Amino acid sequence: NEVVGAIHTVATHPTDANILYIGGVNGGIWRTSNAKAASPHWTPLTDNLPSLSIGALEFDPTDATNRTLIAGIGRLFGGFNRHIGPLTGVLRTTDGGDNWTQISHPLLVNQHITGVAARGATLLATSFGAGIVRSTDGGINWVQVSDGAGLPFSPGYDLVSDPNNLDRFYVFVLRTGIFRSDNGGATWTNISSGDPTLNGIITHETNGSAEMAVASNGRLYVVVENAGQAQYIGFTNNPAESASA
Repeated sequence: NEVVGAIHTVATHPTDANILYIGGVNGGIWRTSNAKAASPHWTPLTDNLPSLSIGALEFDPTDATNRTLIAGIGRLFGGFNRHIGPLTGVLRTTDGGDNWTQISHPLLVNQHITGVAARGATLLATSFGAGIVRSTDGGINWVQVSDGAGLPFSPGYDLVSDPNNLDRFYVFVLRTGIFRSDNGGATWTNISSGDPTLNGIITHETNGSAEMAVASNGRLYVVVENAGQAQYIGFTNNPAESASA
């Protein structure tokens, strides 16, 4: 009698293919330790928290034990999105998900978190309301990076990192561009503005979102959605270049 709910994000363990985490749009964070089994057993990890609307979930690659994850609360990704719990900010665990710390800074609360990243004490979060915010002390204090440091004040939709360079991140800024940071999110550069085709699709008034992923060789893949349809699928030839169709 298994029931499938809408899953928005997946975090794969860096070294153990049997360990997998998922974030549901209405169901919180779940973990399995036998992901390769025909019928894996899943354990809910956040049922005791105020909100089960998971907008983002990532491992911290600087933790050698692979037990630190960061998650973001966001209600943009599923049905009943006005009825499924408060926007409480960011969650962080250092014991594989058994216990979670709520990070509810004013820059995070009441924001739809769309992307998160952790590099030890440096934490990043993107949202529809505040763009990119950053902490360098483990989440105690946060500053708004958007509207400065090369980023406009505009909704941030997706945040991904380069597995070969822990300081390199990419963010998609709605109807503006794809931006890259090479210093842990402190400053950013628009890498899509030089491609007329890609830039035209991103800046069109119907642009609604994009999804990105970075391959093991550092190549960035991107799908841009306009008016509910994929309008652009492309990749970079190398990290210093903009995406190509």
